[in-house]
Amino acid sequence: HPVYYMHSSFGIYFEYLYPKNKGLIMELHAYTQDVQNPYPLVPSPEETKAMQSFWARFDSDFEDLVRGAKADVPLCVTIGNMVALERNNWGVKLQQMGLLEEAKAAFEWVNNYSEKIISADFNLEANALLANQQHIEGLIDDQEWNKMLGKFRSTDGLLRVNGEIDVTRFQYEMGSQLFAGGNYRQAATRFKRAIELNGSNATLWLSNAQSLLNLGASAELLNTLESLENASVELDEIQKTEVTRLTALGHYGVGNRLYANNQDELGAKEFKLAEGLLIKARVDFPKSESIVETLAQVYLFTERYEDAVAMCDAHLRLNPSSINARQTKAVSQMRAGDFESAVATLTNALKQNPDNNIALLNRAISYLQMKQLDASLEDYTTLSKRVENSHAVHYGLAEIKRQQNKSSEAIKHYEAYLKIATKGTGEYEKVASILAELQGK
Repeated sequence: HPVYYMHSSFGIYFEYLYPKNKGLIMELHAYTQDVQNPYPLVPSPEETKAMQSFWARFDSDFEDLVRGAKADVPLCVTIGNMVALERNNWGVKLQQMGLLEEAKAAFEWVNNYSEKIISADFNLEANALLANQQHIEGLIDDQEWNKMLGKFRSTDGLLRVNGEIDVTRFQYEMGSQLFAGGNYRQAATRFKRAIELNGSNATLWLSNAQSLLNLGASAELLNTLESLENASVELDEIQKTEVTRLTALGHYGVGNRLYANNQDELGAKEFKLAEGLLIKARVDFPKSESIVETLAQVYLFTERYEDAVAMCDAHLRLNPSSINARQTKAVSQMRAGDFESAVATLTNALKQNPDNNIALLNRAISYLQMKQLDASLEDYTTLSKRVENSHAVHYGLAEIKRQQNKSSEAIKHYEAYLKIATKGTGEYEKVASILAELQGK
């Protein structure tokens, strides 16, 4: 059955569903894995024509609404605001499709329904600049932006009340907010539009690329970085470093997908290319922490644990206080089965930051693997006081008690684990089996 949303919106649903305009409401469609493009689909010519026909009929049939809104009839004002917002948002879609005359007409109609919607005026200014093939830059300066935030409290508050504002500043700020909330697809869409409006800003390109990386859209990430190179945007050294890092991770992501599709030879080539870019970057940017950190993570994820440890040591020579370097080093040592070295690394990390619960958990696990039950128990007990109802802590405590032949205490922690852990995992099934055995079932 079709799913509908009663108005334009954003948020977690729209990471998985994209909207198609159906009059004043939205029909939602699911993104599918076989569609490589991570962005919402552009309305087809037929869909665009249908929406233009809808608005032409609406504007003609609801002249009384316009008159009532202008006369401040309360119901007409309320409905008029809703209509104005959707009229404006459709105009932005037209503008983003390059249909500037049609977009201009839509923005001009907005004030007929409501004079409270400020977005249409900005969009008309942007429309005029686009018609003259100019960058959309400076329409909203810092003073204007802060004034708008003061009135509407937040970027999403501004959007909810006024609808879309198709200028660079708004798209970037909205993208940043969506990114911070983990809505990477929508963030990438916003940054992409900001680039279309002003392609000379390196920050916009890198923000878009990072969103695509977090989304897992590796192929589109590489396409975006290639477009950045072709755009001849001026980059400083930090930005050049970031482009190299993102390019390497893009190739790594493509390699992962190839391995998943049993194309091992092609996957290996992508991994090799990613490694080569990062090794060269170490020469080009010898003081860059992000390059050595990324290379260490690539080695970790490709199970080259000795190389990962060596790269973490290189990172620590650049920055002896790096928490991430010690954490990655310890995980690499644990994956390699070198739990004694992992304990030493994690102990150093905890001296630097005693409240690092991840380091404490990993040390507890390492002690448990080494059969040093008392030391492991001490760390797990500390964690149980800091973190309430952690399935990882209950699992560790249960294992210790079972190995100490304290079955009743082990059962208590296994039962607690099963109540809060994710069902269906291999570990969950293992715990259920051990518990049944302890209970004599």
